[in-house]
Amino acid sequence: MVSRLIACCLLAVVLIAADDAAGDPDDVDLDSLPSASPTLEDFGYFLSRLDERSKSNALNILADLSSDSRLDPAQVAVVLRSLLDDANPPTDYGYGCGNCLLRRLSDLLAPLRLKGPQVAPPLNGAMVIRLNDGFLKRLSREASDEVGGSLTGLVQALLDGYQLAGKFRGDSYVRYHARGGDPTKEPAFFTDADALAKHEEGLDEPLDAWSLARYQCTRPPTNRFDPGFLVLYFDPTKACTQVRIPTAGDSENPDFRPTPASETEAGRTCGGAPEWVCPNVPLSEMTRVRYVPHTSYTQGIARPR
Repeated sequence: MVSRLIACCLLAVVLIAADDAAGDPDDVDLDSLPSASPTLEDFGYFLSRLDERSKSNALNILADLSSDSRLDPAQVAVVLRSLLDDANPPTDYGYGCGNCLLRRLSDLLAPLRLKGPQVAPPLNGAMVIRLNDGFLKRLSREASDEVGGSLTGLVQALLDGYQLAGKFRGDSYVRYHARGGDPTKEPAFFTDADALAKHEEGLDEPLDAWSLARYQCTRPPTNRFDPGFLVLYFDPTKACTQVRIPTAGDSENPDFRPTPASETEAGRTCGGAPEWVCPNVPLSEMTRVRYVPHTSYTQGIARPR
């Protein structure tokens, strides 16, 4: 399965490069393509140290990059070639080390950030982020003390009506992946708060972490220790200096899928949510924060009444 995915990804890269090289396919010098385009053997060796799930995720990302019609194929080829040639094959998938796959890719994608069409934003924006222990570091010291300094304490406070807006550190941003990197260079994805509300009205059950994950096309809770998500509401006309249709260059997310060029107003998640991207937004811009729980987690911390 992995080999077939690799082949599809690399075939797309080769075909794009060939099409970009000449208007008439009969004029393409096929012998010159392997030197400029990654080969099956290149990626097979490059990903060989990763586990199977990480390989699958990596291939989804590479396939999106190679197939996104909004990106310059020549620039994508440079990124892929640099990914292969500039360092040893990665031994880990995430962001925790200099040679980890996503950390390297996030650095290489810098020239491809925010290259989608610039469009008008929705009136009301909403960003969905996962609630975890790392989120506590974004709270001000006072807020951390108010909720007891623990994830369980924060969740219980949110269930009791605690308001997070205005409780963040001044240097905290919505998106932050590259350890030690510049958060202002991380594009932030968001959806239409009004569209989310309309979607919620059509549900048979109250919105929970699972249904929100499906709509946003993001990873659902993995176990009973996963608290769920936060929905951060903000005004994109004030918080964003530019708003664009997202491309695969804006994210190292295997769940992202490029939208066709015929979509002229917004991107779209695989769950149907409209989607835009803008320069990273400080959490201080959030006007309201809503907790969308994972029921298994909240039931496990429920206090006796």
